[in-house]
Amino acid sequence: QGSFDTRCVCMLTRNYRAHPELIKLPSRLFYFDKLTAHADAFRTNIFIGWDELPNKHYPMVFHGVQGEEMREANSPSFFNPDEIMVAVEWIEKVISR
Repeated sequence: QGSFDTRCVCMLTRNYRAHPELIKLPSRLFYFDKLTAHADAFRTNIFIGWDELPNKHYPMVFHGVQGEEMREANSPSFFNPDEIMVAVEWIEKVISR
């Protein structure tokens, strides 16, 4: 198990937004298994059973997108227009649900 200098770092271990399954990996990799889920179950499970889910019992979608990363001339940030379009499609599905 790792450790950190408590004089410099304050570890926040309660997550109030994400589904418990979504925080398992970051908890293990970055929080020494101390990150715990405290989100309202109604909010995190509201999409269970939705027809768009690959697994109707698991309210998450991982959608791989191939595209090209781009960067505007004076910006250090990258963006991928194809990923943006897929994200917009998912947002439209969620809103129209």
